[in-house]
Amino acid sequence: MDDKTTIRAFIAMPLCKAALDDIVQVQGRVKHKINELRFVEPRNIHLTLHFFGQVRPDVAMDVMERAGQRISGLSPFTVRIQGIGAFPGPGRARVLWLGIDRGSVEIRSVAGIIAEAVDAAGLQRDHRPFRPHLTIARAKKKPVDIRGADLDFVISPCTMDRVVLFQSRLTPRGPIYTVLKENRFGRI
Repeated sequence: MDDKTTIRAFIAMPLCKAALDDIVQVQGRVKHKINELRFVEPRNIHLTLHFFGQVRPDVAMDVMERAGQRISGLSPFTVRIQGIGAFPGPGRARVLWLGIDRGSVEIRSVAGIIAEAVDAAGLQRDHRPFRPHLTIARAKKKPVDIRGADLDFVISPCTMDRVVLFQSRLTPRGPIYTVLKENRFGRI
């Protein structure tokens, strides 16, 4: 791959297995109540910090290198996933997501480190306020109404301890994510 070739890539924080197992249960309950949704494969659920879109691999790696020292100075932290929401809203949901009840301050801090590295690399980024969430489903065709669906749930707490650069290859069966680089939190 030469330096002019681009890949589809993003930076995210992966979840622990216990939380993913619980999210599968939530997805099953949602499927039972709302069938007009396409669900994200559990192995692909993550907390996105920055979506590059198409980017040269060396540029994406540069962002990870720039963020690496600060990331390695962080301590792992626990998140609690709670609450279900929708973009643009519950009456016309195109995307269903789970919210972060505990750990959102820490996640925002990590996202800020990544944003600074993106800026330092001279890349464009989204300047809307960062809203930590986990996408679990998307509307198949038209928006759906999730109001009144009674979607209470409990997700196991999850320790966040790394930031990962993923390549995303789109296929007819869904995206395939490949880890390109991982920056672990250093303080324990």
